[in-house]
Amino acid sequence: CPASSLTPAARPAAAKKAMGPRMDLSSITDNDGSPLDLVKGFAFFGASFFPSLFLAGYFLGGYYPGMVFGVTEEPSWWPTSMQYAHGVNKATLATNVAKVEAKEAEIKAAKDKAAAAKKAAKAAKKAAEAAAKQAAQ
Repeated sequence: CPASSLTPAARPAAAKKAMGPRMDLSSITDNDGSPLDLVKGFAFFGASFFPSLFLAGYFLGGYYPGMVFGVTEEPSWWPTSMQYAHGVNKATLATNVAKVEAKEAEIKAAKDKAAAAKKAAKAAKKAAEAAAKQAAQ
């Protein structure tokens, strides 16, 4: 075998050359002692890790990652029917809940007003009966 004639130290270098430039990630993943080794490591790790975070949020929690940075609404392209049991995204749900709560508060105020008017009418009826009774005497 022609590769067996190489010294053990030269074998990995020859194997890397045989792989060709398209499949070789050693320039990113190998540490050659340069000051950029740490930066290259973070770049390689980040390039694989941050998309993983995005996908984990997408598939596991249905959480739009932009909300971490203060985005209040999920974009229209964010798939919600798969994400939430009720099929409504968080921003739309919050808007709808606010509308329902406002309507419920309006209904409660109307009921309270009607109850107060009924109580006032009852008090006025009692006062009218008392006045009629007094006028009759």
